[in-house]
Amino acid sequence: AVHILIPQIECALRGILSFLGKATNKHRRSDTGVMLEKSLNDILENEAVLEDFLGKDFTLYLRVLLCDPHGLNVRNSVAHGLVGSQYFQRKISDRIMHVFWYLVHVIPPLPVEPEVTNV
Repeated sequence: AVHILIPQIECALRGILSFLGKATNKHRRSDTGVMLEKSLNDILENEAVLEDFLGKDFTLYLRVLLCDPHGLNVRNSVAHGLVGSQYFQRKISDRIMHVFWYLVHVIPPLPVEPEVTNV
């Protein structure tokens, strides 16, 4: 579940950022013509609008849990294959599920397109 939910959480955070009217990509430093997706670190550390939307405490919790090397750093550890199977215990799974369920309740529903009928 952790392998599936972490990318979904990252995608949800990008979706919230987009919903708030902010770009989810940035120019690459060495080449101004190339765009890259913002890293999770960039999103959680440098986007004040996201911090305002989610709250300062929850944003800090996300950083420490997912991408801060001084914290659990779960996203980076899993994505880069730095942990073995013994890492995936209830402690990690519970925290990832907590984030997932929190985001499910925070993300605004997408507008539904009205059904078009041929009259």
